[in-house]
Amino acid sequence: MNELYDVVVIGAGPGGLITARELAKFGHSVLLIEAKKSIENITYHTLGSFADPKDFDLSQDCIAQKISSCRFYTDTKVVEKQGSGNIFNKLILHKELYDQCLGYGVKMAFGELVIGLQKDAQQNISSITSKKGLSILAHRGKIFVDATGIQATLGKIMGLTPKNRVLGLGIEYDVEILKSPETGHLFVGKEFDDGYGWIVATGSTKGIAGWAVPQQKFQKKLTPHIEWMLSHKNIKCFIGQKGLKIRGGAIPMDGPFNKFGVANLVLVGDAAGQVNPVVGEGYRFILNSGMFAGRAISEKLSQNIFTAHKSYQKLWDHKYRGSYRRIVYTRKFLRSLKPFGFSPKVIIFVIKYLPRRIIQKLLSGKL
Repeated sequence: MNELYDVVVIGAGPGGLITARELAKFGHSVLLIEAKKSIENITYHTLGSFADPKDFDLSQDCIAQKISSCRFYTDTKVVEKQGSGNIFNKLILHKELYDQCLGYGVKMAFGELVIGLQKDAQQNISSITSKKGLSILAHRGKIFVDATGIQATLGKIMGLTPKNRVLGLGIEYDVEILKSPETGHLFVGKEFDDGYGWIVATGSTKGIAGWAVPQQKFQKKLTPHIEWMLSHKNIKCFIGQKGLKIRGGAIPMDGPFNKFGVANLVLVGDAAGQVNPVVGEGYRFILNSGMFAGRAISEKLSQNIFTAHKSYQKLWDHKYRGSYRRIVYTRKFLRSLKPFGFSPKVIIFVIKYLPRRIIQKLLSGKL
């Protein structure tokens, strides 16, 4: 515990990696701690996004497949609309961020599980304790960033995490793409309740089929949703066999926290609930959040101030808070209509007659 870092970042997911990268670019000493042993140890291999890699100083190699149209399905209806998006290869995206961190001098500590923290007399975090094998380690920092996903390791200890978080379950399988890899497929209906399913290509002949549902709808059997999608009469010409291996995990669905930090602690990404709760896309919002956090923390450090969460949250609120509120209220309104017979088929009907630019904004969470 001899070295004092400007910033100690916990978690080497997208939020932690880009925050560490940005801070190192600004010339700060940064330690990045990750419980997993490898940057390649990730839950999902792909993700759909409206992000452009160049906005985050990433290469086009991160894109596994470009999407130019999307087909929307219920049990009986199909509507196709033109629109652009990207399917990202998460392994490449994480590796690029990791290599950039190393290039800017971020010190990496993989295989360390953070288990506690110590506070000073002003209730700021003075150091954190981690476990690596049989060893107990301690790391000092001026500012700490929690990017540990839904675990929110430091956020929980500091009392920032809501007691009853709304989580969802996301599952994906590999599938064979028979034709039109540039077309994405989105499924809604009673089979998914408030969730949705998707099938997208990750190349000319490879793709993924997946779904996400709220936690209270978790099922012992994970396959019915996938089987329902693959057996849809209007999808069979696009999709061949699926693989046997299941990938997946929990995702936050309750929207952003009211506070993104306290004292000298800042929360980024899923640790702060920054996944868009309706669109379901996380990376574009989380990568932006990491860049906001890096900028705000660097400005405070240059002033020898170690409380950065308020200025960071101000940047985030200006960009996203209004749109998040609108979509959360819309979701609650649609749920309230269920007892009166509201069906996802109504959404498909509306989509059919909406202009392309409006649908693009709806899907990307920009309305």
